[in-house]
Amino acid sequence: MRSLGWLVARPCSSASVAAVVIALAATGCKRAGSDGSAAPAPSEPAAGTSGPARPAFEPIVVRFSDQANAGIFAYAKREHILERELAKVNATIEWVQAPGAFSASFDAMNSGAINTSGGAISPIIGALSHNLKFKIYGIADPGSTLRAGIISPPNSSIRTVKDLVGKRVAVNWAAHGDYILLKALANAGIPASKVERVPIQPPDAAAAFASGKIDAWSTFGTFFSTALRNGAHLLAVEKDIQSDDVGVLAANEAVLTKNPAAFQTILRVSQELTALAHQSPEKFQNVNTDKGPTAVTGAELSNAIEDTRAAPSYRVPTLADRARVAKVSEIFVANKSIDRKISVDEIIFDVDQAAALKAAVASAERPAAETARDRWRHPAETLRFFGIRDDQNVVELWPGTGWYTAVLAPFLAEKGALAVISPEPKAEADGGANLAAQLVAKYNERLAASPAVFSKMRAHAIDTATPFSLGPDQSADAVVTFRNFHNWVKAGIAARVLDAAFRVLKPGGVFGVEEHRAAATDAPAAEVARKIDDTGYVPEAYVIALAAQAGFVLDGRSEVNANPLDTKDWPKGVWTLPPTLRLGDQDRARYQAIGESDRMTLRFRKPDTSAHAQR
Repeated sequence: MRSLGWLVARPCSSASVAAVVIALAATGCKRAGSDGSAAPAPSEPAAGTSGPARPAFEPIVVRFSDQANAGIFAYAKREHILERELAKVNATIEWVQAPGAFSASFDAMNSGAINTSGGAISPIIGALSHNLKFKIYGIADPGSTLRAGIISPPNSSIRTVKDLVGKRVAVNWAAHGDYILLKALANAGIPASKVERVPIQPPDAAAAFASGKIDAWSTFGTFFSTALRNGAHLLAVEKDIQSDDVGVLAANEAVLTKNPAAFQTILRVSQELTALAHQSPEKFQNVNTDKGPTAVTGAELSNAIEDTRAAPSYRVPTLADRARVAKVSEIFVANKSIDRKISVDEIIFDVDQAAALKAAVASAERPAAETARDRWRHPAETLRFFGIRDDQNVVELWPGTGWYTAVLAPFLAEKGALAVISPEPKAEADGGANLAAQLVAKYNERLAASPAVFSKMRAHAIDTATPFSLGPDQSADAVVTFRNFHNWVKAGIAARVLDAAFRVLKPGGVFGVEEHRAAATDAPAAEVARKIDDTGYVPEAYVIALAAQAGFVLDGRSEVNANPLDTKDWPKGVWTLPPTLRLGDQDRARYQAIGESDRMTLRFRKPDTSAHAQR
């Protein structure tokens, strides 16, 4: 990530901090509806025409949990830094009072009153286990590990972690206090079942600890330092337990998706302020007041200054960070803090990739007739669900006239590679070109007309009547296809296309499928195939079964392209609906109001049996 270029060594004020330089190649964007999705276009633009410039990132309000009286974000709030910088990327910020622990703010997060917060890995995992859709977009190395740990009351005889056997220990469940206790117990060889974990949030735990209602407390931050100041005994400090539960920045997935540039901005500002804090750590203590319960003095202030001097900087999560996240998730699953395994992909959101993908979707090179369909086709969300990155080798199958190619080509142009494969058209009995030939001709015309967009991709046709390959074996990171499965079934080639996709993918590679979804059925396979031919709708179980026969494992489902208004019983099948509208003007307004079809969006993976993948 690029430097912002405004860091100064002297003490900062709102007058002395120069503007953050945000270098975003944002082209234009869709008009947003009240939910942040694209609003319906007043009319369908003519194919091939460009629409008005549209900003790449939708307007959002960042509702950040207030950072109280210390740290880089308390400083940023006082100096109005984020207010200025977020305005440059179509975002505003509101600071919301919070109880001081991420897990204690779930109600506010569920209501939308808070959509962005700092915290640790553990409470994000806990939140996701309760379907609170927060994701980590920034992560740091271990820091401030001297201000978290396990303590017992001043009058207690409990002095070590081993003394906790049979005792009641307060934790914020499936969050940082819970993690510290579980890790300390594991290091001491004590099963977690030998200790009673009492789920209680830090603000309430403070009173229970002071009144003797609990035997010990696993906590952090001001709760931890205040208790020690009041005479609590220290049983373990986070620094000594080899903690993986590092600091993070997290946000609601909806706002991350709408405007990833806003969170790139927060990350970049945080990096610059952390660098400044290393030089002048005292400027980040008692930011708003040096009196009252949030103020620190004496030894506590000295410790806070030294912590700040060495504070780690937030960054976009790396592969090593993903491994750290997985370890925290595993300890919670093993000790029943959460009731299901949560994959790393559910926990982490890559704002750099999301911003680049948003910019590709908003490219002025895409015709207005295509961008008008984004509200039905959700290209950014679909490709992100498939896990497509801009440094991957991607194969797109059966591109039609290039709707998705126009997004994938610029996204992959600089660091990745795109190969697009079409079926070789066959001449009909009368010598005329069939529909496939017309599509290929239109596609080739489009590629030739926009070399700036498509010159770096490779496109070729294959003869599906003979054995075919989609590329060298194990060469692709991902194979994707959109609304083509019914055509493969009709042509009798679905199994062979899936086999070829399996061969071309690297171990662990993704096969992404979007397809018109039929109602579930127990009908015989021959009848299902006939109905697919007639209607264009495919049962989801049918796709999953064929993919499994080819060797794929279903890795995820998304409802991003679902449409509950599609009853799937139309007179001309799926082609009754937009964009085809096969009935012409008959009930046209009704079908346009329904929108495009209800579609499954499935992510399959080629198993990776290597020893590295199993670790």
